[in-house]
Amino acid sequence: MFPAIPEVRAVHGVAHLALDVVVDPVTGYPAFEWGTQLGVAPTIRVRPGETIALTVHNAMKPFAGRPDNVNVHFHGLTVSPHPPADETIMTLAHPGETLHYRVAIPRGHAPGLYWYHPHSHGESFYEVTNGMSGAIVVEGIE
Repeated sequence: MFPAIPEVRAVHGVAHLALDVVVDPVTGYPAFEWGTQLGVAPTIRVRPGETIALTVHNAMKPFAGRPDNVNVHFHGLTVSPHPPADETIMTLAHPGETLHYRVAIPRGHAPGLYWYHPHSHGESFYEVTNGMSGAIVVEGIE
């Protein structure tokens, strides 16, 4: 049996979440860390009209010729592409830097299952295939 995936829900209209990006000491690959839980990316549950407030701290150091930059893309959501929302080209956290996202889910947004993942160009495949992703549920489907 698999352990339950933790969830973060909006309180007073905002789902607050903080993730660190670290190098897993066992595998040597990048991983999300939520609180003290290595490799955990909680499911974010919101309703249309609510906001995701995500803080991402890049605690990695460059290694193996990689710059180890990180950012986050909110895949499938119909939200603003302007910072501090879902901008993936210029928004980067270099090692030691922190990003603060504020993603407003429009009131008329379609309910469904979406996901978030790193999207730093040249590194996203490496990061996502090592497990760095989490679900976003926009509630409203019976």
